[in-house]
Amino acid sequence: MRITSIASKALNLIVYFGIKNLDGIGSWITKKGYLKHYKIKKGDIVVDCGAFFGYFTLLAAKKVGKKGKVIAFEPEPKNYGYLKKKIERYNLKNVVLIKKALFNKETKLNLRRRFMFSSVIEYRKDPIKEACVLATTLDKELKRLKIRKVDFIKMDIEGTEIEAIEGAKETLKSKPHLAIACYHKREGKT
Repeated sequence: MRITSIASKALNLIVYFGIKNLDGIGSWITKKGYLKHYKIKKGDIVVDCGAFFGYFTLLAAKKVGKKGKVIAFEPEPKNYGYLKKKIERYNLKNVVLIKKALFNKETKLNLRRRFMFSSVIEYRKDPIKEACVLATTLDKELKRLKIRKVDFIKMDIEGTEIEAIEGAKETLKSKPHLAIACYHKREGKT
């Protein structure tokens, strides 16, 4: 099953069941999409680009164990706050949560939010709320954290995947396993 159809089905489920069951949908997307071709192991270094409500982050934290690490990026203020509370509630010492967007340079980006979804590039008709967020490159953040090798990168950042990859050239040299979303619209095109 392609990621495109997975995302489409997930969005239909959200509309049908409402927002209450997002963790269940996160579980389904993670198992059918992100982790279809790679099994996270104890001691792995995992990067979650676009952590959203944190289902993947929490699952990865459990799988990497105490010797592993999860670096989670979530720029959207409400989602970041929600995930931060979860990390604190479960006392996850192996998770580093970063309140920044990933891009090809350090800059500020205008994040448009409609309901629970937000995007910098993807066209959002009539956004309900906009916020200015800090953006960085994956290479710079991993260097700051003194992380030289990554085992797995999950990237679902609502249309800025190309720019984030451009900012991860050094990181990609270590040949991590990748699960990158490619179903977002840019300039009205998928």
